[in-house]
Amino acid sequence: MYRTGIRELEGSTYRLSRQEYNRVLFNMRVITDSFIGYFGEDEFVELVGNPACFSALCIATGLEEYNAYSILYALTALKDAVKPEMGVGVAGGAFKGRFIVPNEVERIGDQLGLAPSSIERLIYCSRLVAKVDDAAVQDGYRLWLHVFIFSRNAAWTVIQMGSKSTLNRIYHWFSGRVLHRSFVDEPHTGLFSDVLNKYSLDFTLHDNINLRQATLETLALPINRIRNVFKSVVPQSQTTLNSLLGYPIGEENPLKMPLRISWKTINAIHGLSFRNFEELLSIRGIGSETLRFLAICANKLLGVNPSLIDRADLFTSFKSSTIDDRTEELFYELLEVVKYSKLNTDYAKIIVSRLSSWWSSQRHN
Repeated sequence: MYRTGIRELEGSTYRLSRQEYNRVLFNMRVITDSFIGYFGEDEFVELVGNPACFSALCIATGLEEYNAYSILYALTALKDAVKPEMGVGVAGGAFKGRFIVPNEVERIGDQLGLAPSSIERLIYCSRLVAKVDDAAVQDGYRLWLHVFIFSRNAAWTVIQMGSKSTLNRIYHWFSGRVLHRSFVDEPHTGLFSDVLNKYSLDFTLHDNINLRQATLETLALPINRIRNVFKSVVPQSQTTLNSLLGYPIGEENPLKMPLRISWKTINAIHGLSFRNFEELLSIRGIGSETLRFLAICANKLLGVNPSLIDRADLFTSFKSSTIDDRTEELFYELLEVVKYSKLNTDYAKIIVSRLSSWWSSQRHN
């Protein structure tokens, strides 16, 4: 992952030499081992899934503050540092590395002593998280990194990265939040981006609960009504080649953009009864264009006007409102670990001072 994940990151002006990376790796290994020893593997998985605390972890290992490049180096070092005997597994990576998650989860899960049903559930969670951010959160960013961190108790965290030109967006997940909110109702612990979109068709936005329900109701309508909607937005005289040439979501209203869909997919799911939006989303073949078409149908046939706001935050800083008591608790656990770890004493003092100063600035944003 070091080579394919770091060297191929477009637009990067922040690069580490192999020697610098090895220093980050050493710090990551010591801090991770100490944290798990003091507070347990589930607590560590939650720490990584918390954006503010993961940023603090980046700083603790000697990286810059929270940005796409620090995150990539930190995840690379995390995968190299963490071993199954520590009670935590790290799967996935950049580009092709994200597609081997199922095999890695199965292999590491066996080493951690997880039951087959737990391994199967973890694989499902990884796949659905990727599906949500790739198809249900339509913000114009294409995913190229997916790292899945999990404990022997099946707690899990996902960090994903998507890019649009030279812009980056990070998606943070933690199983504890999903447990309380579901996979499709603002399930992220954080969404951070270089810039914000003018439009974003985000099915997981809490305000779009009616849109999620309407997509299911649309599939129960007569198929000819659905076909008529398609004809109205894509007249037969209009070529759909424009949809292949790139109308970036986030800059155009997604309900008015050119559309290209598979009628084979629509016919396959039409008339089926789904318990909820997650069940529809989990079906293979249901992608962003199919969902966008169903949103257009819900708008024209059922009068549902989705919210198109972009709920991401900018990389520049964390809002003080997002730093709750639990985040504060996790941060001070990390600070304590750095103080009493096997890191060089002088280095540990520097990092503690840097972290304390950084945290104070975040609390006053």
